[in-house]
Amino acid sequence: MAREHTALIISTRIMAFATLAVSLLGLPLSSYALSQSGNYTPTFYECPSGQTFVRNASQSLSSEEAAWLQKRRPNVVQALQTYLNTVGIQGLNISEYISAVNGTGSAVPTIGLTWSGGGTRSESSDYGQMRAFDGRVAAAVDARTGGLLQATTYVAGLSGGATGLGPVAIADFQNIEVMLQQGLLSTKVNQSAFAEIAGKAEQGFDVTVADIFGIDLNYYAMKDPSNNSVNPLSRLWSDITAFSNFSTGLSPMAIIMYNEVIPKGLPGHNSFEGILIPADNARLEGTIYEASPFEFGSWQGRGSAFVKTQFLGTNFSNSQPVNNTCVQGFDSAAFMVGSADSAINYWYAQSKSNGTVGQFAKRNSDGANSSMSSKMPYPPNEDQLEQMKLEKATTAEVDALPEYAQLLGNQTVDQILYASWPNPFIDSNYTDKNLRSQDSLYLVDGSEYGQENPIVPLIQPARTPDFIVVNDACGSELSSGWQNGTNFINTADWAKKQGLPFPKVPTVNTMLNLNHTLFPTFYGCFEENVPLVLFAADAPYTEYSNLTSVATIEYSDEQHEKLWNNTLAIYSQPQNLQPNVTSDFPTCIACGAIYRSLQRLNMSIPDVCNTCFQDHCWNGTVDNSQPGFLAPPLLYSPQTTFEQWNTSFYNNSQ
Repeated sequence: MAREHTALIISTRIMAFATLAVSLLGLPLSSYALSQSGNYTPTFYECPSGQTFVRNASQSLSSEEAAWLQKRRPNVVQALQTYLNTVGIQGLNISEYISAVNGTGSAVPTIGLTWSGGGTRSESSDYGQMRAFDGRVAAAVDARTGGLLQATTYVAGLSGGATGLGPVAIADFQNIEVMLQQGLLSTKVNQSAFAEIAGKAEQGFDVTVADIFGIDLNYYAMKDPSNNSVNPLSRLWSDITAFSNFSTGLSPMAIIMYNEVIPKGLPGHNSFEGILIPADNARLEGTIYEASPFEFGSWQGRGSAFVKTQFLGTNFSNSQPVNNTCVQGFDSAAFMVGSADSAINYWYAQSKSNGTVGQFAKRNSDGANSSMSSKMPYPPNEDQLEQMKLEKATTAEVDALPEYAQLLGNQTVDQILYASWPNPFIDSNYTDKNLRSQDSLYLVDGSEYGQENPIVPLIQPARTPDFIVVNDACGSELSSGWQNGTNFINTADWAKKQGLPFPKVPTVNTMLNLNHTLFPTFYGCFEENVPLVLFAADAPYTEYSNLTSVATIEYSDEQHEKLWNNTLAIYSQPQNLQPNVTSDFPTCIACGAIYRSLQRLNMSIPDVCNTCFQDHCWNGTVDNSQPGFLAPPLLYSPQTTFEQWNTSFYNNSQ
């Protein structure tokens, strides 16, 4: 495994806060500025006239997103033609299909990608998915998976997936290999940048670990390679709407997903030793928030309303700015990502409760499958092993909390564990009466309801989803670091409770026994009125990619490429390891991309696509017998031991 250096990082970070601590002590209440600060500090200004600041969700898109889609869809069709030519689906007349799609806008497929949480491991895997689907990457085109990204409409991320998605969106979906060369994937820390938190506090805004994480993770990742004079922390999530690719519909829309914790005295409140955590029923009923470049809010639950992203931080009453004063710059892209990474309340609760509180998603199972043919006994102390793995990754962060609290203006630990946002829905007629009474929203990591995959924003009926590729590299379900499907199942359960269309999914045992977490699997092929979903769990094809860490690990270019090639192998399946399977998987992905579109057009489904779905789509078969433990060897190099791989990957003998 990676040589852990979390404690050193934390120590260095705390030393860097010396000037911040001096600045934060004894701060006055908010003062007013007239223009954008050019740094991390939000500013106040007179609100523009003629604006609708807050709207009812009402299951409809905002006018801004709807207008953007009108630009995006023609580019999707053009990219789809190129992609289909790259793949070559036998029996599909591409020209005829594209002509039919152009003839009716409703036939343009809406494709979405999801980037799971899971620390640096998921970030690497999510970048690998982007590269595997990018038509600008030669290796992806050679594998015949390249081009799907250009035909994608939405990409959603949470936690580690949001950490990856933030820089990609701010780079206007630049080629990930180019971003690597530009230093935009660097995890270095600019120690002096933490002092900028003081400016935000001076304006009267709460400052918490979300600000620390945002700056820690994103200072170099958010830079503008074309203009080094731009402060990376001044780059705003709402600025994306003006970027050249996005504004003309040439790149997908990025969406970050969040969960919330609820203050004491309100329905849905839950806590451990004063630390706010999601209520038990949040797994099925919790409010899930999202932030696009256009809007922040929720489709269901307590919110059911949206505020324009550019006005985040503004004090609202009844959906109007108080005193006609708006805030500019609260939506620093770094802070938006940092807010999505605020799982430290869960880590703290797990640490203090010895793992009995704050459990990330994992279902009780009799085991997990170790390989395609043999079973390894399930560890009797699996829960303890999983807890030990988490503590190893998070102990340094939890131990540093008292110092963080002191340096953030002599606050208490319980005050700094969540991203604190001024509540834009105060006294709003659109939202739950209890949400209306909160001064602040307390946002946390989007995985805390038991969903590590940010699927919810993409299954909203208003977005008419057709095909969603779920890249699951969470690593929280088993002590081995591999997946058993729990988070995916939890999303299906949440969607059913909310009345949202989603395919039927099997149990954990069935997923493991049928190898759905080793090989990408479709769901929904034989159902109507649900999106087709391709679930792709991270697995060791060419590399042991279960390298989970919450610390900043600086991989070499060669290591990045190795991990990305592992993800490419997952989606391209160059070696067919599944018995009785004859279909070509790049063809199957392309079939999935256009399947619902073909159905709407009443066009025949190519025979190869039907074969794909017979081979790779869950058909309702159930196997709830006891699985084995999921700890596979390298699927494409089973003779290579982990020790041999570790020595080669890190070029050492540890």
